[in-house]
Amino acid sequence: MEFFLNEFKMNILNYLIYIETIDHFYLIFILCLFSIILFSIPIPGSFLVIINASFLGFGGFFVSYISCVISSIIVYFFFKKLFFKKNKLLPQYNFIEKSKNNLYTLILCRVIVPFPICSYLLSFIKVKIKKYLFATIIGTIPGTLSITLAFASMKNAILKNSDININLFKDPIFLISLIIIFSFIFFSHILKKRYLK
Repeated sequence: MEFFLNEFKMNILNYLIYIETIDHFYLIFILCLFSIILFSIPIPGSFLVIINASFLGFGGFFVSYISCVISSIIVYFFFKKLFFKKNKLLPQYNFIEKSKNNLYTLILCRVIVPFPICSYLLSFIKVKIKKYLFATIIGTIPGTLSITLAFASMKNAILKNSDININLFKDPIFLISLIIIFSFIFFSHILKKRYLK
């Protein structure tokens, strides 16, 4: 068992060292392209944020963030074109009409609901583009930033110590990211119970 654990550690270390040798311009271009595509389909967005952070460290935040915004715009116009006439046939519920004009609710939805599902939902109920973009720009920051900080600090610590057996709890950036993640989960849970019953 110890042999496999050591082999796993060496593979992670070699992977991170290899990433550092790749041309950053090429890497950023490829990650942006794949992130835009993958943020548009129903897979966990946090997985993509982790990949971007493992490749680019804190720079992965900017790739993830910009890709989220571009992807959400593409999804918005795609759904608007696809369902423009069809969703006129759906019954108009009063709470949907109120919610789609409430910027606070839209931001909260963007923070709590998984990224692609939220993009589909907001596009489908015809939220105005300005409110949709503003909710996306504000609502994607907490989750993207906290996950990126956590994994970027892990990557830096592993490369610095050339080992996975490191004490991340001594790293203030890692601790801040954990505080942001748990605060984000805690407040999302409270807000979800209060406003999205």
